[in-house]
Amino acid sequence: MSTEWDGIEGVEGWRAKLESLLREAEALPANADVQARLKMNRRLTEFQLRSVPNTDEILELDAIAESARAAVIKAGVEERLEGLAAGSAELARFTKQLRERSAGLLADARSLRFERADQAVQSLTETIKSVRELIASLETATEAELVKKSERLITTLQNFRSEIERPA
Repeated sequence: MSTEWDGIEGVEGWRAKLESLLREAEALPANADVQARLKMNRRLTEFQLRSVPNTDEILELDAIAESARAAVIKAGVEERLEGLAAGSAELARFTKQLRERSAGLLADARSLRFERADQAVQSLTETIKSVRELIASLETATEAELVKKSERLITTLQNFRSEIERPA
């Protein structure tokens, strides 16, 4: 079975092969997936293992292959780190917005509870006023006035009960 390494001989053959690998590595898109980067990493490592003889020139080619291999992996790591950093920044922004919304909703809820309590107090005040008017007029009011004040008292009592029973 033939491999891409078969038939490479001498410094010039290995230099040409490394040049071809470096062009492919440079052509990797900035957003290349991990598998593409790992494949290039393996090929550059295999270049280092297969390039022979270990003369000064071949060892220099191996050093260039090692630098390229590290750059390919580093680029992938840096991209992922940038992605993680961007995700962290986005999460921080979202968390801040969520806290602001929560604080606003909490203030609204407090306001609504206060408003409801205020309405209940006003309704109770009206009820007390109606009871006092009825009591004050028991001795001097006509029957029609008593009926009218009793109806007003019943209405204010019903309003008060409705205010208390109303769901939050």
